[in-house]
Amino acid sequence: MAVNLIQPTNIPGLTVYGVEQKCYTVDGEPGLDYAAALATATLRESVAIEDAATGYSELVRQRERKITELGDALATFSWAAGTLAASGQSSDTISSTVTSSTRYQNAWQACKYYDVLSSFPSTRGAIYKAQNDVQYAIDQEDNNLQQDMVSLQGLISKRDTAYSTAARMVSKSLNASDKTIGNMR
Repeated sequence: MAVNLIQPTNIPGLTVYGVEQKCYTVDGEPGLDYAAALATATLRESVAIEDAATGYSELVRQRERKITELGDALATFSWAAGTLAASGQSSDTISSTVTSSTRYQNAWQACKYYDVLSSFPSTRGAIYKAQNDVQYAIDQEDNNLQQDMVSLQGLISKRDTAYSTAARMVSKSLNASDKTIGNMR
């Protein structure tokens, strides 16, 4: 997030009620009065926060997608373990019907893509280990998702505060101008 730099500059020869007037420069934009400088700075801050919030929003969507895909993989490995238990198969090797199914292959590809499993689960023990590893990865990702959502919520709150501050500054400046003009009549 960029830091707004407000630099005051004295305006030579111009005083109001004995106070030398200043113009302000906000991030290289010269010639602003005090209210405009504050409004510009807070508006730029809110835009910077909005940009950061957009990045967090995308990160949250990616995490949700990963959790969904790993959840599908976990369901598939649970299905495979259930199929083995139901078949009463005594062998530790999984039948080729399970391992060659599209569902099982997709689960393996998702786990491989997210670097959750290092080897293809082709035995009963490997399926149980895969279930544990995938569940652990889902839990970890869920914790990260919750932290990201809290951070996103904080950014949105900061953005709203910055926008309302900028709006108040502009409103107060306009009210002061209206009162000053009204007093001149």
